[in-house]
Amino acid sequence: MKTTPRILCFVIAMLLAVSSGVAQETNDNSLTLFIEGVKVKGKDIPTVLANIANSYGIPIGLELPFHRSLVGKKVKSNKPERREGGLIIPKDGTLREVLNELLSLDSKYSWKIEAGVINVAPLLDRDLFITDILDTRVELFEFEERPGVMSVGDSLVKTREVKSKLENHNIQPLQFYYANDLITSSNSNPHLSHRFVRTSVRDVLNWIVKKGTHKFWMVARWGNKNSFVTIITS
Repeated sequence: MKTTPRILCFVIAMLLAVSSGVAQETNDNSLTLFIEGVKVKGKDIPTVLANIANSYGIPIGLELPFHRSLVGKKVKSNKPERREGGLIIPKDGTLREVLNELLSLDSKYSWKIEAGVINVAPLLDRDLFITDILDTRVELFEFEERPGVMSVGDSLVKTREVKSKLENHNIQPLQFYYANDLITSSNSNPHLSHRFVRTSVRDVLNWIVKKGTHKFWMVARWGNKNSFVTIITS
């Protein structure tokens, strides 16, 4: 099943609408945190992961696979999962148990803790272009989290290193924002700022969801011939 722009836009809008949690670094101890399944229910795996991240302040990053994704797709599993109005509702349990149950719904995914952030990536159909973008080291990236500014994804795709790779592969960036993100707030003080030097895109995103108010990042490629790439934080 191909992911349509309309479906992806709908899910991205849902991800952006999730409220942010408190800052927290993931470690072995936090994997025992109790998660209430009903509280993180969602239409698909990306939405449930975003709900876990923002409802419990757990930093999570997600790479979607090549060609297809779970966005808008009914997952298949030999294990019954609770559903309410078509929503996935994980069983109550520890963070580790919920992650393992959730990703058992689609065996292409695996998760690990990287730099204090849960990183979820495909085992099968991994998009090597997305992986390359995430591993790209940016010589200099200055981040400021303040109200009324464009998303970090928009800033990252405009860096010289990432922009060059997008152009070489004829890939177009396409970002999504809150309405307030289009309002400049140059007079407001940043909630958080940091200067990254020779840092990979993945490490930048991991640092931001670990330290900032947004707790979830996702990178996806979609559209005709996978010709668009989106980096979002929510």
